[in-house]
Amino acid sequence: MTPSLTAALSAAGLFKRELWADMSRFTQRSDGRPTSQQAAAAGPNSTEAPEPLKPAVVTGLIVTMAALGAMTAIYGPSILGFKAVFGVTSAAAGATLAIQSVGAVMGVLIAPSLARRKGARTALSALSMLIVAGAVAIAVVPFWSLTLFAAFIAGVGVGGCDILATQLLIRRMGARGPALVNVAHGFFGVGTVAAPAAVALVGPEHYQLVFVAIGVLGLYGWLSLRWFVDAPGDATADQVVGVVEVGARSRRVRSLGVWVMAGFLVLYISHFAVQTGIGTWEPTLLRSLGHDARTAALLTSLYWLALVVGRFGAAALARYVSTPLLVCGSCLGMLAGTLLATQPEMAALGLLIAGFFMGPIFPNGLTWLATTGHAHGNRFAYVVAAAFSGMAFSPWLVGVAIQNWGAEVMPLIVSALGAVSVASSLLLVALTRPRRGTSSP
Repeated sequence: MTPSLTAALSAAGLFKRELWADMSRFTQRSDGRPTSQQAAAAGPNSTEAPEPLKPAVVTGLIVTMAALGAMTAIYGPSILGFKAVFGVTSAAAGATLAIQSVGAVMGVLIAPSLARRKGARTALSALSMLIVAGAVAIAVVPFWSLTLFAAFIAGVGVGGCDILATQLLIRRMGARGPALVNVAHGFFGVGTVAAPAAVALVGPEHYQLVFVAIGVLGLYGWLSLRWFVDAPGDATADQVVGVVEVGARSRRVRSLGVWVMAGFLVLYISHFAVQTGIGTWEPTLLRSLGHDARTAALLTSLYWLALVVGRFGAAALARYVSTPLLVCGSCLGMLAGTLLATQPEMAALGLLIAGFFMGPIFPNGLTWLATTGHAHGNRFAYVVAAAFSGMAFSPWLVGVAIQNWGAEVMPLIVSALGAVSVASSLLLVALTRPRRGTSSP
């Protein structure tokens, strides 16, 4: 390869990394990852970019992301239906999302390995079918233990499809990859809004219809994979690197690496614990405050909509406000909203405010992580797994508290978790702030 061609390819790779750094600010749920170097993506001995995904496959991945969002948000509005059908307690009903989240953590961790061994098409096909099987099973199984098992199976599919779909859109779609990731994660947000709204429309007693509809969305994604063609390196872990790779070589950054990653893990565990704690138990709280079941489900849908609006609304500030300030400010706003919700007459408004401010934390937090120089390798997968871990324990924790002290305790618990998010974000500011005499990574 001639020196001029090498320089051109290096410049092109730098341009794509910087493009992704800017575009990731506008994502619904971005992994904060840059466009991969297409030559490396095609294989160790190839200089050609992998073949782009066919439009039908891209559409299928986007529809699958909508199904993932719906599976994340449906359990809270369905709790009344679970209690009526199975006679379980509130804490037991809230365990469904926790069990699904445990499965999602497993899915995030095993999906890359499965794709490397069997191919991305086989991995996505299997994981998509787990979503279909899990969602439909929840709608039809007659025993509560089978419902929990179905939620776990669906969770493995949710976590695995999430990370693989995002990775493939970035790797295989070239310059259009970041924009398509934005669209896909935008539809994840649409799913989080549509599922509670659908439960409100049909009534919690008919939650099974909504789970079947989610299964149909997953089936569409599975069918679209018939046009998917594997490319070398689709699941190569080394393809996912930070936006600023040079920072990873900084001796100071390396010495702080463990603490920085720990700070981000705590931030995402606590942030998602707040998000799912509200999403799962807001209908129960509002019912205890006098709202009927349909109104409670609709207000929960508005909470998820506020979260989506907050993520896209942050795009207007991203060019003028530093990422750490945006994340810290969002954590503070989220905490203020949950504290406001401790007042019964302000509960719905407070949770709406909390949803709006928590929206920017996920994508901008990952962008922040990338700029520290610690976004290489599988570390984004670890952060995503941490987020699902927060989703796993929070519904159970809040459910137990509600069982013992009543639904009004929910805002206090999520406020405590929100305070952890604020503290971890402030700690990260201190850890990642450039020291005098050094340059920012």
